[in-house]
Amino acid sequence: MKKSILITTLLGTALLLGADLPTSIKVAERNHAENVKKIKKRAEENIKKSEDILIKKLKYDLNRQMQRNSLDNIMILKEKIDKLTKCKADFLVEGVSQASAIDLQDGKKPWSNRDYAFINLPKNIAGMKFYQYEARSRKGVKLRVNKKGIVKIIVGGWEGDLPGLKQWEKEG
Repeated sequence: MKKSILITTLLGTALLLGADLPTSIKVAERNHAENVKKIKKRAEENIKKSEDILIKKLKYDLNRQMQRNSLDNIMILKEKIDKLTKCKADFLVEGVSQASAIDLQDGKKPWSNRDYAFINLPKNIAGMKFYQYEARSRKGVKLRVNKKGIVKIIVGGWEGDLPGLKQWEKEG
């Protein structure tokens, strides 16, 4: 009786390990594994394509909502885009197209349509991020901050800027 249990146990172990499987079964299993990998890769590629199409549509709608100045819809669309792109900027400037986030340093231009450049920046602001966009564009700007920290707003000192600065101080 002990010998038959031992033989059955050994036989069961050999089958589990696949030691005596015919070559055709091993080939079929290997082919199956390769097919599964290919299917998974195609599925991932299709999911990525679908997400890219969705992100493109959301960005298009976001642009339209920004033109309409629909803040609630803008925030919803931005959150959806952030979630899909798995990216959340520390801050965003809304209402200005073609704005670029740039490190604040000597030699950088504050505006995209002017040749002025920063020189002799104070060390306490050098290296911070700023948004470079078109000067005097007369477009509304909203700042959305997604991270705790200090926000420094630097505005121009020209007489033409003063009414806007007074309005900003009034609104808080």
